[in-house]
Amino acid sequence: MYIIEDQQTEAIRKTMNLEIQEFCSKYQLSRRETEIVMCITNKIIHFKDIAAHLNVSPSTVNNHFKNIFNKTGTNSKSELLTTFLEHVFLKLRLLQVEHAECRTRTFVPEKKLIFLTSNRPSHQ
Repeated sequence: MYIIEDQQTEAIRKTMNLEIQEFCSKYQLSRRETEIVMCITNKIIHFKDIAAHLNVSPSTVNNHFKNIFNKTGTNSKSELLTTFLEHVFLKLRLLQVEHAECRTRTFVPEKKLIFLTSNRPSHQ
């Protein structure tokens, strides 16, 4: 049971890191800015803690945050996290729609697809 949970936790962590990378790429964040976003998504939120984790000064972290906020159009760490979560949820929604479309194409006969895409005839 613990092995399965550990594997699931690791899979979630890897997926989350990929999502962070995609999000940061979308906004053209630098490598260090991406590391800072990773910190705040991993609950390291205070400037001093981030600075210690990355071996830089708190003022450097502050400058990176200014750049991150400017590039992402956000004004705070909470707004940045909200923007990131919206990015992830939008992607999940798109995947859900793609999955539903794939399922429809796979299991619904072709005639029914034509019926669903055309105007429904009136019964008189």
